[in-house]
Amino acid sequence: MNQVKVIGVSGGSGAGKTYILDALKRRYLSVLVLPQDAYYHPTDGLTEKELLARNYDHPDAFDIELLASHLASLKTKQPIKMPQYCFEQHNRLKQTIDVIPNNNIFLEGMFAYHYPQLDQLFDAGFFINVPEDEWWSVM
Repeated sequence: MNQVKVIGVSGGSGAGKTYILDALKRRYLSVLVLPQDAYYHPTDGLTEKELLARNYDHPDAFDIELLASHLASLKTKQPIKMPQYCFEQHNRLKQTIDVIPNNNIFLEGMFAYHYPQLDQLFDAGFFINVPEDEWWSVM
């Protein structure tokens, strides 16, 4: 029986994380990518002023408990219902996405290595650090 591997992929905003993982998914069909952005905390009940004051580029903006429990479930080959985050509404949608476990799971996020509860689930990881002027020249 194949063991599930969880790989963290981190890097700054616009560093190419999604681009590289999309290329991996095209090349290797047995790749599952979980975007950390899907795990922003819900904002139900917040006023427009509170929404505008939120810092979405801070580690506290994410529901790491849910993300860690989802990664742990996937690692034991249990399916999950991944949240969907809508950037236009600044909130999670009511609909979720059914995610079937895979032997190769990549967690993609700017703060993937910030949280000890995620770090303990990783089997490997890499950090993408490409200067912006170099990155855009290859795209």
